[in-house]
Amino acid sequence: QLACHNLNKNVTPDVCGWYSGPCLFEILDTLPPPERLLDAPVRLPIVDKYKEMGALNVMGKLESGTFKKGDTLCIMPGKFEVKVSGIYFDTNELAVAEPGDNLRVKVTGVEEEQVHPGFVLSCIRNPIPVVTAFDGQVRILECKSIITAGYAPVLHLHTSVEECVFTKLIATVDKAGKILKPHPKFVKSGDTVIVTIETAQSVAAELYKTLDRMGRFMIRQEGKTVGIGVIKKLHDSKPAVAAAPAK
Repeated sequence: QLACHNLNKNVTPDVCGWYSGPCLFEILDTLPPPERLLDAPVRLPIVDKYKEMGALNVMGKLESGTFKKGDTLCIMPGKFEVKVSGIYFDTNELAVAEPGDNLRVKVTGVEEEQVHPGFVLSCIRNPIPVVTAFDGQVRILECKSIITAGYAPVLHLHTSVEECVFTKLIATVDKAGKILKPHPKFVKSGDTVIVTIETAQSVAAELYKTLDRMGRFMIRQEGKTVGIGVIKKLHDSKPAVAAAPAK
């Protein structure tokens, strides 16, 4: 049975003689707050949407940038220009959207059937890149057998879920990113590999070094997480086209 000592009060020597440091809450109070990317381009991956009184409501967490009511933004990869007619946090209307907020944004200029979960509300001057291929560094966590070029799992990138293919195994690497074996024929559980991934539809994506929140992904198959990874290189962007979500 857990006694929950040293949570909000320092543990006494008679209970734990080998520890004299701060309690958990004191440690949490010293942690720096996460950086809020106020000056970065707008990036809001859409998790859900619905239409109400002629306007489309899109929901998601604003990962970077700020915008306000009346601003003109775009939804990628469809490249739909939209005007923000309202910003809501729960039931409260906001004057300005800031990073870290889980928002409902009311927009006009686009139809409900044109927007899908996984699309990204973005600024027009610096829209999020749209690609159908990228190089990622993937840590293989669990797989039934070996993985070779041609492996076809499902990619989970921010709120986007797309069918994909491992088209090329570039190299296995160690924890520091040093190449262990170039062009391996296969990889297995426990390996870390640089791989070229192609998606069935265009996806909006960022390099991990540019915006980590939009450059992390998971590889899943049959309800299990096969691997986790980060985007290292974006291949040439494709013309923005509306894409349907993977089934």
